[in-house]
Amino acid sequence: MVFWKFYNKVLGIPVDVIAPHAESINLSPTFVGKVKKLYKRIICVSDFDLAGVKFARQCRDHGFEYKFVSTSRGWVEDQYKVIDKDLSDFLTNHGRGKTIKLLNSWEIKP
Repeated sequence: MVFWKFYNKVLGIPVDVIAPHAESINLSPTFVGKVKKLYKRIICVSDFDLAGVKFARQCRDHGFEYKFVSTSRGWVEDQYKVIDKDLSDFLTNHGRGKTIKLLNSWEIKP
Protein backbone atom coordinates (compact mmCIF):
# COMPACT_ATOMS: atom_id res chain seq x y z
CA MET A 1 0.00 0.00 0.00
CA VAL A 2 2.85 2.41 0.77
CA PHE A 3 4.32 2.04 -2.73
CA TRP A 4 0.94 2.51 -4.40
CA LYS A 5 0.18 5.60 -2.33
CA PHE A 6 3.57 7.22 -2.91
CA TYR A 7 3.60 6.68 -6.65
CA ASN A 8 -0.08 7.34 -7.37
CA LYS A 9 -0.91 10.02 -4.80
CA VAL A 10 2.36 11.75 -3.88
CA LEU A 11 4.34 11.54 -7.14
CA GLY A 12 1.34 11.42 -9.47
CA ILE A 13 2.76 8.44 -11.36
CA PRO A 14 0.08 5.80 -12.02
CA VAL A 15 1.42 2.35 -11.17
CA ASP A 16 -0.06 -1.00 -10.28
CA VAL A 17 1.32 -2.82 -7.25
CA ILE A 18 1.14 -6.54 -6.54
CA ALA A 19 2.27 -7.80 -3.13
CA PRO A 20 2.95 -11.48 -2.47
CA HIS A 21 1.90 -12.98 0.86
CA ALA A 22 5.57 -13.62 1.63
CA GLU A 23 8.94 -13.36 -0.07
CA SER A 24 9.36 -17.11 0.42
CA ILE A 25 6.78 -17.95 -2.27
CA ASN A 26 7.69 -19.44 -5.63
CA LEU A 27 6.43 -17.49 -8.62
CA SER A 28 4.52 -19.95 -10.80
CA PRO A 29 5.11 -20.04 -14.55
CA THR A 30 1.41 -19.21 -15.05
CA PHE A 31 1.68 -16.10 -12.87
CA VAL A 32 4.92 -14.99 -14.51
CA GLY A 33 3.47 -15.44 -18.00
CA LYS A 34 0.33 -13.46 -17.23
CA VAL A 35 2.22 -10.62 -15.55
CA LYS A 36 4.66 -10.38 -18.46
CA LYS A 37 1.74 -10.10 -20.89
CA LEU A 38 0.16 -7.29 -18.87
CA TYR A 39 3.23 -5.16 -18.10
CA LYS A 40 6.26 -4.10 -20.08
CA ARG A 41 8.31 -3.32 -16.96
CA ILE A 42 8.13 -5.34 -13.75
CA ILE A 43 10.10 -4.36 -10.66
CA CYS A 44 10.23 -6.60 -7.60
CA VAL A 45 11.04 -4.83 -4.34
CA SER A 46 12.07 -6.98 -1.43
CA ASP A 47 13.66 -6.72 1.99
CA PHE A 48 17.43 -7.05 2.19
CA ASP A 49 17.39 -10.24 4.25
CA LEU A 50 17.84 -13.90 3.31
CA ALA A 51 14.24 -14.42 2.13
CA GLY A 52 14.24 -11.10 0.26
CA VAL A 53 17.53 -11.79 -1.52
CA LYS A 54 16.29 -15.25 -2.57
CA PHE A 55 13.08 -13.67 -3.87
CA ALA A 56 15.07 -11.04 -5.77
CA ARG A 57 17.14 -13.79 -7.37
CA GLN A 58 13.94 -15.59 -8.41
CA CYS A 59 12.60 -12.34 -9.91
CA ARG A 60 15.86 -11.80 -11.79
CA ASP A 61 15.70 -15.36 -13.15
CA HIS A 62 12.25 -14.56 -14.58
CA GLY A 63 13.57 -11.42 -16.27
CA PHE A 64 12.13 -8.93 -13.78
CA GLU A 65 14.05 -6.00 -12.37
CA TYR A 66 14.58 -6.05 -8.62
CA LYS A 67 15.28 -3.39 -6.03
CA PHE A 68 16.01 -3.23 -2.33
CA VAL A 69 14.79 -0.16 -0.44
CA SER A 70 18.07 -0.07 1.43
CA THR A 71 21.07 -2.26 2.11
CA SER A 72 22.36 -0.11 5.01
CA ARG A 73 23.08 -2.13 8.13
CA GLY A 74 23.62 -1.14 11.74
CA TRP A 75 23.25 -2.30 15.31
CA VAL A 76 19.61 -2.64 16.34
CA GLU A 77 18.69 -4.25 19.67
CA ASP A 78 22.16 -5.85 19.99
CA GLN A 79 22.00 -7.35 16.48
CA TYR A 80 23.50 -6.28 13.16
CA LYS A 81 20.41 -5.67 11.00
CA VAL A 82 19.21 -3.84 7.90
CA ILE A 83 18.12 -0.38 9.07
CA ASP A 84 15.44 0.35 6.44
CA LYS A 85 14.15 -3.07 5.39
CA ASP A 86 11.05 -1.72 3.66
CA LEU A 87 9.58 1.55 2.39
CA SER A 88 7.69 2.21 5.63
CA ASP A 89 10.93 2.00 7.64
CA PHE A 90 12.72 4.21 5.13
CA LEU A 91 9.96 6.83 5.29
CA THR A 92 9.96 6.79 9.10
CA ASN A 93 13.74 7.03 9.39
CA HIS A 94 14.49 9.49 6.56
CA GLY A 95 11.32 11.47 5.89
CA ARG A 96 9.23 12.20 2.87
CA GLY A 97 11.85 14.13 0.88
CA LYS A 98 14.47 11.38 0.89
CA THR A 99 11.80 8.75 0.21
CA ILE A 100 10.64 10.65 -2.87
CA LYS A 101 14.27 11.00 -3.98
CA LEU A 102 14.79 7.23 -3.58
CA LEU A 103 11.69 6.36 -5.60
CA ASN A 104 12.55 8.90 -8.30
CA SER A 105 16.00 7.29 -8.62
CA TRP A 106 14.26 4.11 -9.85
CA GLU A 107 13.12 6.09 -12.94
CA ILE A 108 9.55 4.85 -13.04
CA LYS A 109 7.63 6.80 -15.64
CA PRO A 110 3.91 6.85 -16.44
